[in-house]
Amino acid sequence: MKYFALLLLIPVFASAEIVSHNAGIYFDTDAHTVAVTDTLQIPDGVTEFVMNSKLEITGAEAIKTEDELTTYKCTPGQMIISYIGEFFANADDMVFSRENVGRELTATISDDGIYLSGGAYWLPMFEEAMVTHKLTINTPAGIEPVTQGVRTVVSKTDRQITIWDAKNPSDGLNLVAAKYFITERQFGDVTSYTYFLADEPKLVETYQTKTGEYLEMYNEMIGPYPYGKFATVESWFPSGYGMPSYTLLGGMVIRLPFIPDTSFGHEICHNWWGNSSFVDGDRGNWCEGLTVYCADYHYKTLLSAEDGREYRRTLLKDYASYVHGDLDFPISEFKERHSGATRAIGYGKTMMVFHMFDRMIGRDNFVKAMQDVWSSNSYAPVSWDHFIAAFSGYNSDITELGEQWLTRAGAPMIHLQDVESDGAKVTFTITQNEPVWDIEVPVVVGDAEHVLQINSASATFTLPTAGAKTLSVDPDYHVFRKLHAEEIEPTLSQIFGEEEPQFVIPSGLAGIQAKKFAEEWVEGEEFVTSDGTYDGHSRIFVNPSAETAAELLPENAQLAGSYMFLNGARYKLKENDIVLAIGNEFGKTDLIVFGHSYDALPKLAGRISHYGKYSHLIFPQRGRPQKGNWEIKESPLNRRIK
Repeated sequence: MKYFALLLLIPVFASAEIVSHNAGIYFDTDAHTVAVTDTLQIPDGVTEFVMNSKLEITGAEAIKTEDELTTYKCTPGQMIISYIGEFFANADDMVFSRENVGRELTATISDDGIYLSGGAYWLPMFEEAMVTHKLTINTPAGIEPVTQGVRTVVSKTDRQITIWDAKNPSDGLNLVAAKYFITERQFGDVTSYTYFLADEPKLVETYQTKTGEYLEMYNEMIGPYPYGKFATVESWFPSGYGMPSYTLLGGMVIRLPFIPDTSFGHEICHNWWGNSSFVDGDRGNWCEGLTVYCADYHYKTLLSAEDGREYRRTLLKDYASYVHGDLDFPISEFKERHSGATRAIGYGKTMMVFHMFDRMIGRDNFVKAMQDVWSSNSYAPVSWDHFIAAFSGYNSDITELGEQWLTRAGAPMIHLQDVESDGAKVTFTITQNEPVWDIEVPVVVGDAEHVLQINSASATFTLPTAGAKTLSVDPDYHVFRKLHAEEIEPTLSQIFGEEEPQFVIPSGLAGIQAKKFAEEWVEGEEFVTSDGTYDGHSRIFVNPSAETAAELLPENAQLAGSYMFLNGARYKLKENDIVLAIGNEFGKTDLIVFGHSYDALPKLAGRISHYGKYSHLIFPQRGRPQKGNWEIKESPLNRRIK
């Protein structure tokens, strides 16, 4: 199933050694080739580098070739190597997936554009060192290159020569070039660029304005922006990447209406977390969770407390949807996202751990601790230990609790039992499943919140009621925990988390297009069909008959002729695509998909991938989608009291 989220190409820190590149680069787009002469300054202790085996290299001695990569010997001092190589891939066949990272563009050189990622090993890669770059790039006239660093010289004749100088260390470099419309705006000492494939002033204004807002936000929250420029770059292929001092967004992604207010800011924030403070991966990748905390989650809290609460609940729902059995692991083992489960842990659980630390020491202290970690470790390795030490300076309990949350897989599941009240006070017991966790649990009696420490399988408490009529345990989802079934409504994410959903395909012409829907859903893998009989897997009913739909739909969603009635509103089936996640009698979630036409079905599979947290979606042929969630049942962690 296709999803969407921007990816940070994170440098996982290996060494304090710095290698400098000073490379002349010549592109021939007709021949799909790049020719490079690279003058390297090699420090002591760096003995080898790795490059793509397809490159014809002079000036270096090969040691071994393995998995299409060749390792070369190097010695301290100046080293000059030259090479040429051909890169071409059909970008039309590429897929940018939220979870299953693969089948994405690694390198291509053509008239459409140039893209060379670090994963193409087109420049020497050093496992023993970080690198700086000065690139003199020679491209056909009109082809504008962009990469990390600062554009210092531009010369345009029959060909274009552009110099990009990246003095800040990184673990590699991506380069993109195309026939761009470039705009430039100044925000203090930072130059903001847009590199778009079309002249679109409104789109430019949106991204330039948001860039200025995010730079101001994170200058205040974390510290001064660590680069001289930030560029928003459009690609002609599906992408959503964050690199030092720029982001690369595919044409579809960059025009999604929610991107400027969400994922775009996330990528700008990564210039502090991940790009200028490197991930020391020995204790896990903390970077994605902290960036979610400072970006995606922070934006929700700025809207309202309720939006922040719902964001936390969604993270807990994602954990329930995607993390099953042996898919679970401690956050200290998280390296990168490549599935729904790794995202739910590395992004979601990690964000919640930072949130719990925030509550333990207070927001002002939390922000000060973050700032101290960043300012003390610019362009240096940062591990979980740095954050634990900084937070523990305000609350020593975090030293032990941090170790628990970092090294243990899973999550606590808490229960409320034996609630008794005499009108003046209420006595109750909170239990948790084995093995027990040491947790701080908010309990709200009426309007009064009490934070209770629980580190045993069962603990009994007595609190004053002061006339309160309700008692709720963690009603605002401040604790990373396993939700009860009653706390989770059916959502699309539960289908996305199903390893092998079964497609119920109609017959005839409708079935042909329904199969294309299924192919898009599984991204070209084999899909499983079903006659609709439940056998333990979630089912996806694609354009089911009225009779089948009538047996499946909940009370607040009914078919009547050519109309769907949903929560009292009427929608014409021939004018809307309708997607409904529904609970079945076996405790699983099924999906019903109505395409307004047969031809609409294949594209619908990719479109709904952005809306996993919702229960129902309406896509009108014109206008923005309507989305919503079914109401959840009463939580077993809530009680009425005298």
